[in-house]
Amino acid sequence: MASLAAQLPVDTKALVPRHDSMTIRVGGVAIGWRTSSLQVTANGFRVVELFSAGEFGEQRTEILLAPDGRVRQVQQGGVLSGVPIRTSLEYRRGRVRGVTVVTSRQGPLTVPADTALPAGTIDDNAVALFLPTLPWENGARWSFQVFDGETNSVQTMTLAVLGTASVSLAQGTEETWEAELTGGPNVVRYYITRSAPHRVARMVVVGTQVELSLVN
Repeated sequence: MASLAAQLPVDTKALVPRHDSMTIRVGGVAIGWRTSSLQVTANGFRVVELFSAGEFGEQRTEILLAPDGRVRQVQQGGVLSGVPIRTSLEYRRGRVRGVTVVTSRQGPLTVPADTALPAGTIDDNAVALFLPTLPWENGARWSFQVFDGETNSVQTMTLAVLGTASVSLAQGTEETWEAELTGGPNVVRYYITRSAPHRVARMVVVGTQVELSLVN
């Protein structure tokens, strides 16, 4: 187990090289895609996520993890709703330092960070990458601290297993754990394959028409 175990029971042995592609749909209509790749490096792990959703925007996120699973660095850039956004955060010695540029009604808004963090806090951009590493079972429930660079704040999120579900994908039907993440700006429902290596087969933003489905 990684040092995150005090909050989120991450098994770093499950951080294996992978590449996942998902289709983004709104109201059942495909509008874009998202890919996520994990590489093992000499200094830990490197995750690169690419997101493209037509007129809504596009984004690239790079996350570096230490060998024990701790988030070390987050770099992000792109354009959302026509506004350039950027994140550059470094996690070190119990603090996060850097800057996040977000969208606002007035245009780009710069949010600086130099914030002390509870032990085991993860970046909000890293939540999904840890899902395949958790000990999934009926009744599982984890509460953990997350840093949100857009608001320069630490929030408590809770991930709870609701049960099991069959998910129909283009490549066939997957048996999954159905879990709900609360405490963030939106409630998100994840469907994680029950067989190892676990993968996110489907993701639904509750209360919206946005969903992502695994392609390969």
